[in-house]
Amino acid sequence: MKMTLELEWAVEGDSERSNACLAELKNLAQLKTLRLDIPYAHILPKDVFSDKLEIYEISIGCNGLPYILLDFRYEKVYSLMLKLKFKERSRLLEDHCLLRLMNRSEVLFLDELEGLEDNVVPDFNTNGFPQLKHLNFENNGTIKYIVDMTRHIPSRSVFQRLESLTLESMKKLEKICHGKLTTETFHKLQVIKVSRCHNLKDLFSLSTAMCLSQLQTIEVSCCKMIEEVVLDDLQGANNEIFFPQFFSLRLFQAPKLSYFYSSLKASTSTLPLINKKLLPSPNLRNLKEVCVQDCGSLKYLFSSSVDANFEQLNRLEIRDCETMEEIISVDQRMSKLLFPNLRSLCLSQLPKVTRFSTGTYIELPLLNELEIYKCPELATFLYTSTSTKMSTDTELRGKSKLNLCTGAKLALFGDKVAFPSLESIRIKRLDCLKSIWHGQPIADSFCKLELVEVWYCDSLLKVFPSNYMLRRFHNLRRFYIRPWKSLDEENSHPREVFQNLEDLLVWRRDSLKNVVPSSVSFPNLTSLSVSRCHGMINLFSFSVARSLERLQKISIDECQMMTEIVSNDGGPAGAESLEIIFNQLEVMELYRLPSLSSFYSGISSMRFPRLRKVVVVECPNMQNFCCMASMSLVGELPLMQPLESSHSCIAFHGLEILFVRRCDSLTNLIPFSMCFQNVTILRIAACNGMVSLLSCSTARYLSRLQTLSIIKCQRMQEVISSEWCDSDTGEIVFEQLETLALHKLPRLSSFHSGKFTVRFPKLKTVVVMQCPEVKSLRNVASPTIGDEIPLTHSFENFHLCEVFQKLETLDVGMCAKLMILAPPSISFSNLTRLRVSICSGMVYLLSFSTARSLARLKSMSISECQMMTQVIANEGDDLDGACEITFKQLEMLELHSLPSLTSFHLGDCVMGFPKLKRLIVTQCPELKSFSCGAIVPKLDKIITRINDRYIRAQNFWNIKGYFEDLEQARPIQELWKDDFHSSMQELWEINLGIAIQQLFREEDPKLEDPGEDPDNDFEEEEGFDNFSVF
Repeated sequence: MKMTLELEWAVEGDSERSNACLAELKNLAQLKTLRLDIPYAHILPKDVFSDKLEIYEISIGCNGLPYILLDFRYEKVYSLMLKLKFKERSRLLEDHCLLRLMNRSEVLFLDELEGLEDNVVPDFNTNGFPQLKHLNFENNGTIKYIVDMTRHIPSRSVFQRLESLTLESMKKLEKICHGKLTTETFHKLQVIKVSRCHNLKDLFSLSTAMCLSQLQTIEVSCCKMIEEVVLDDLQGANNEIFFPQFFSLRLFQAPKLSYFYSSLKASTSTLPLINKKLLPSPNLRNLKEVCVQDCGSLKYLFSSSVDANFEQLNRLEIRDCETMEEIISVDQRMSKLLFPNLRSLCLSQLPKVTRFSTGTYIELPLLNELEIYKCPELATFLYTSTSTKMSTDTELRGKSKLNLCTGAKLALFGDKVAFPSLESIRIKRLDCLKSIWHGQPIADSFCKLELVEVWYCDSLLKVFPSNYMLRRFHNLRRFYIRPWKSLDEENSHPREVFQNLEDLLVWRRDSLKNVVPSSVSFPNLTSLSVSRCHGMINLFSFSVARSLERLQKISIDECQMMTEIVSNDGGPAGAESLEIIFNQLEVMELYRLPSLSSFYSGISSMRFPRLRKVVVVECPNMQNFCCMASMSLVGELPLMQPLESSHSCIAFHGLEILFVRRCDSLTNLIPFSMCFQNVTILRIAACNGMVSLLSCSTARYLSRLQTLSIIKCQRMQEVISSEWCDSDTGEIVFEQLETLALHKLPRLSSFHSGKFTVRFPKLKTVVVMQCPEVKSLRNVASPTIGDEIPLTHSFENFHLCEVFQKLETLDVGMCAKLMILAPPSISFSNLTRLRVSICSGMVYLLSFSTARSLARLKSMSISECQMMTQVIANEGDDLDGACEITFKQLEMLELHSLPSLTSFHLGDCVMGFPKLKRLIVTQCPELKSFSCGAIVPKLDKIITRINDRYIRAQNFWNIKGYFEDLEQARPIQELWKDDFHSSMQELWEINLGIAIQQLFREEDPKLEDPGEDPDNDFEEEEGFDNFSVF
């Protein structure tokens, strides 16, 4: 039998508002399997569970948590699982069946249970949980001990099968075990985890530890008072801790923890966490993981005398230990330290650490990842005394930061450290570091190195080692240095270093004129990033550029003096006949380069056959991309200057994304001879020198363009220039264009000014914001007619209904000269979102015919249109007697700050809103009626005031986000439909001083719910008088 979470349980004797009663479980005498969640403990009847249950997963009082959470910590699936949350123990102790169930459980979660005297065993359970394998106890404020062996316990073997113990937020817990345990107690315990037990000073005693022969994992976190893991309660006896299977030690946020175990109380201030006197060497042979974080009382982690061989250790991580001075302290002369299986080593934020250890030799044969972060006093990994006699530990501690930092021969890695398998080195903020490599390392060390990353090591004098050492870096793939060290400064010959380099980052080096000298090549480089090199004039020479055969991405940011990317240094002899071909380059990003005028200004041709994305941001002097054009463009400085005529369609054949922002020297983007047939996204922003964007011929190539966005171009007058058109007629078809956004273009008057036709068969979203000179979106998308401000010449060749038949989103704002949104001939059969704002010249929004086509409209917002008197008007429509409009899908309607609005529709037509759920009417003081008749079956209230400042500030330019915020906005004032007339009149009289006769008139009984059909047959009509958006 399986009980599901959908059941609404009833208290016994009360069956109202429920479909099941827990007391009915008593009638299921043969029930053997039960999976059950009871969210509230108080509804549980007494003795409801049968002793015949063989499989159960039961959660009681856990606020509806699904029972599946019971086993989320265990890989093995257990058949007897119980999770209990009771505020008082008395309620639990009264249920004898539940107690017997608890004694049989294999997995037990206990939460709260306030009222227990001071222990779990024997006060709560006298049998010692004989079947229990996993115990989790949390959020208790009374328990002092889990087991109190000083009390009488009928069964002296307690928790004899327990494998894991997790204790969390036990406020008064002092000890896990109090008193001497029997040999069978906890003898199968493998995992112990303790968290947020701030009264706990030690984890367990030495006598208890002797019983834990199966212990594998210890984790202590957020225990403010803990001082040691094992307490010596057998003082004077020569006893050893023996954990033969111990493999994981994790200690987090234990600020007073000083040692794992010690009987030498007088000298604990200088003892490491673990040394030979604490843990004999055989016990460390299985230790695989040590993680220590934020343990502020530790000075050392290990003693070298623990064992010269940490045989199984594969991960060592030490973080945020403010007092730690050394990882392994030397308390006797050691010939060699060996970590045969260590693979990952991380030292982070250790402000007093000066070295990993001191000795004559250290070997880490399998280490492949080394990270050292924010260790300002660390100057060397292994400190080797130069004297013939080994320095004592006390003498070494006396060596100050000054002595180590000023040592001329100190390097991070000397000739006594062996790293034959090391693949990555990450170093950050080592203030004392002067050199990474010194001398001649041990044979085979660093031969597998693939990544070197060095950040903010301000004292670093030398990056690369000797030329002999450079030969070992043949596997180097990624190289990051911040700030960058010039190769010339080191007088080395790094050509061999970079033969296999794949990723190079250069950052914050003002003295560099270019990245590398001309003699260097990068045949395998795939990614190059350069940032904040303010003295760099160009990135690389002609010869270096030709070696970049595999370069896939190039990114340059904030180089104040850079004038071009590839230097125009003349190149080798016969360079005019040579090409620079970036065969693999896919992404090019140029950010904040105020002096950049071009990518390359030489005479050689360049090709980018796979270039997919180009981003140019804040390059105000960028005049062109390449200056080897064969033609002269008077007054035009295009970004993409063409190649010779034979290459005119080769340079950017694969370009898909082009983004240009704040490049004021550009007056045109692409000249007429360029072909961009694969461009899908084109975004232009804040290019104040542009008068137009595209030529006619370039526009015809954009057959795959999906998104066109133009923002904040102060001088732009039209998108497609007709100045260089090869023909006055014909058509331009944007076959794939779905999104058109025009925003803050104060001089834009038309999309184009020629006689040709433009079509957008797949257009879905149109946004026009702050374009005050636009008087008609026909001017934005097609020619207009008439003598009133004639921006173009004809209208007959433009098929408006076809253009916008797939439009889904329309957003128009701050277009002061618009009078209506669309003429009667326009249909919006697929429109779902419509927003119009701050169009002060608009008298009404839509004609009756256009409104009837809005069968799929879901959200409509009209705001701050000063002259609008009605939303839907009959002007220009030839009504055939059927005078009704049904907005079948409209769910949200907002009318905000429309001071002249008197009605949604002033005519005799009936309005139907079968799905309208949210109507917002704010700051419309002249609104006296909604329509002749209106049906709003699902509307129960009208919102008359909301906090709309946040919505308009955050999502004014994001129509989707605007409607999402509007839907979630909490109303400040509402009117209920049941008491609408009196409430509306009272509200307007008090707040506005204007009486409202009636907002909604009586519903027309002949108008019925139109159903779900979104289709709406519509006969197009020709002719209109006023300017409109289209």
